[in-house]
Amino acid sequence: MSNSTPPAAQPSAFRTALEKDFFANGTEVTESAKVWLDYALSTNKRGAEVVQTLLTFVPSLERLRVLDVGSGYGGVCIAAARVGATAEGIEIDARLLKFAHLNRSESPNLGVEFHAISAMDWSALAPLGQFDVITCDNVIEHVPVPPVLIIHLRRLLKPGGLLYLTVPNAFSFGQIAKECHFGQFGLSLLDPVDGQAFLREQMPWATYDVSHYYRLGAYQELLTIHGLAPRLLNSVAAADEEVANAERARDELVRQRAQAHIPAPFKAKVDGLIDAHLACFDADVALFRSLPPGLERTEFGHWLARTYLTELWYFVARPGLPPPEPMASTTPTMRAVTKTATKIVKLVKRQAATIRRRLARRSRAVVQGSSDMTQSDVAKSANDEIEKLVKDESDRYFEENHSSPEEQAAHRFDHMRHVRSLVWLSSLDLKNKRILNLGGPCLSTRIINRYFSLDTLTYTEFELRTRFPYPDHSFDIVISQEVIEHIFDIEIGHATTLTGVKHVLDECRRVLAPGGTMFLTTPNASSTWIIQRALLQQPPMVYEPHFREFTFVEMKDLIAASGFELARAGTEKVWHHLWNFGPIEEFMRNTGYSLEDRGDDTFVIARKP
Repeated sequence: MSNSTPPAAQPSAFRTALEKDFFANGTEVTESAKVWLDYALSTNKRGAEVVQTLLTFVPSLERLRVLDVGSGYGGVCIAAARVGATAEGIEIDARLLKFAHLNRSESPNLGVEFHAISAMDWSALAPLGQFDVITCDNVIEHVPVPPVLIIHLRRLLKPGGLLYLTVPNAFSFGQIAKECHFGQFGLSLLDPVDGQAFLREQMPWATYDVSHYYRLGAYQELLTIHGLAPRLLNSVAAADEEVANAERARDELVRQRAQAHIPAPFKAKVDGLIDAHLACFDADVALFRSLPPGLERTEFGHWLARTYLTELWYFVARPGLPPPEPMASTTPTMRAVTKTATKIVKLVKRQAATIRRRLARRSRAVVQGSSDMTQSDVAKSANDEIEKLVKDESDRYFEENHSSPEEQAAHRFDHMRHVRSLVWLSSLDLKNKRILNLGGPCLSTRIINRYFSLDTLTYTEFELRTRFPYPDHSFDIVISQEVIEHIFDIEIGHATTLTGVKHVLDECRRVLAPGGTMFLTTPNASSTWIIQRALLQQPPMVYEPHFREFTFVEMKDLIAASGFELARAGTEKVWHHLWNFGPIEEFMRNTGYSLEDRGDDTFVIARKP
């Protein structure tokens, strides 16, 4: 028998190319480079884990079309192809595409294709067709406009298809201690502009390519708004155990904070953000401890763990279908239990929010040397009450009208607009007034009636481009919420003349009594959102079927030209919570453009002389 040692296996072309790339030209082998190399080399293993998760929701991937968005080194596509799928990946980074092709070349018989396509470019995506399964692993936080990504994924998904989405929880104690992309303490709490400046201090050669970090509820709503029913996959243990784990993670964060190096320009900001985060956590734990044993305590403990402890959220979603709920498919009694549990969870979350608000007010009072509530505290408290009413009334409306998930999502998109409308209308005296509402009964008028206890609204269920069927001076108040942008010209000619819009404004003034008031809202065509859409080469409109949307200044001028006196006008950020406009606002500041009145919706109160 020979005692010779068998020759060592030759490294693959994929590994060799990676090592050459990470340690090029004999440069120092840093710990960071080793970590990233190990991550790259594990791509097929990580891809296989994703495929195993997918196989718990589909019986087989054989002959199914699978798309991996942001396919990186190609691991998900290769793993899916190995179990019979036809897999395609899209990636915009040419370097990663090169490595993905090398990775695939080691299994040449697999049905895998990679494309140099941006997930934000629908004209390039559309020819790919639709897919049975789409995976999007740690990508959404990098794209400039997350809603556009979700819209595109929804369009690419076949009816009944499956979307698999993972997102880092930037607000977990683990991510705060060590942000998942660059490993920097406190980085995950900063907005993208501050994040890039922070990273320049710590890692001058690196580019901070994270565009958005949202809260869990924002991601769930984002999916729902665009016709996808999400289910969160993160498992939870017993509530007391999870909360104890979260408390240990909190203590570990505090320990690491004492040792962390935070760039001097950002230390005060990071410390302040962490202090506020810890205060919220402590308030939530105090509430959890105060609850008696039972379902509400358990559910609140699970929510607390997913908010502060879970470092990576895993979602699956299907178009237009509710997420699986084991109780919901059993007996009517069990369905009633599920419905009751849902209401309890909502109640507990509202209680947690109340504690947070009280804690914040107390903190401000200590800073100010006074325990008295400030005027802003009172205003915020009133705003919180309005938000609760809008939410409750919306839920009742959906239940009574058997609204589909898509209809509910569309209405929830307008939640903050309803809230701000009530705030503006609160400055008017609506009691015992003759009120004309442009349009028929709907959720917005129901909310107004409920909040102001009205029963005197008159609805315009007729063609608004004709003379209103009311005598002069018939009303004290006219309400026009998101109507004027739908009004076509009376006669369609070679160009838009706005004859329909001008007619409606003139009629509103005619039917108002002297001293009467018009309240009007309409999308702002000069908002930051619209600027962003134009930069993305999308139609510069909030909603493309609108006939015409108006800039803030243009709308004021049209109202004044119809003989009204402007009593109050401004814009409101009613949809800003779904986007991060920091980079665009920074550009506008640096180039001298005004940020005044760049909110999403124009709000006007005008009076008839």
